[in-house]
Amino acid sequence: MELAIKGQGSGATFIKIWNFMFRNKELLKKYTVDVYARRKKGASGTKVFVKKGRIYNMYFRDYSDQSASELMIADHFFGIDCIGFTGQFLVFTGETPSYIGLDPDLYLRDICKVPVTLAQDIRALDFLVWVKGGHIAIVDEVFDMVDSHTVRLDICQCSSGEAVGPQLNQ
Repeated sequence: MELAIKGQGSGATFIKIWNFMFRNKELLKKYTVDVYARRKKGASGTKVFVKKGRIYNMYFRDYSDQSASELMIADHFFGIDCIGFTGQFLVFTGETPSYIGLDPDLYLRDICKVPVTLAQDIRALDFLVWVKGGHIAIVDEVFDMVDSHTVRLDICQCSSGEAVGPQLNQ
């Protein structure tokens, strides 16, 4: 469950959890959760408390199932982080048979087959790993080489910074 709350569970697990919650809303009257804002880049150790309440009262009591899920998404009830996004991508593409929840820097050791050390060697579907920042993204498209050290590209990632969730960035 902890992995699912961080967004690192399997797609099938998420479906089971959401279906369980919708079928058993009444049971959620007794469970209280704290809701926190997304963490800002560079401040991953801090939590900003937003509200506390019973799951049923905050999300289900006055809302349809669709509205409840939209509210939960807006509150980042089930987040998805860069590791969850990348791990699920590998499962979806058949590269791994099941989800692997490694820290980004461990992808360099355990998953990446060929290290890329020159900007000119970056290709679509390569991983970009921020070792110091603890982030991982996937190269979606390489547009051009600006110079020998700079590549203009599009990355597909999932982030918990200012722009949260799955996204494409240049």
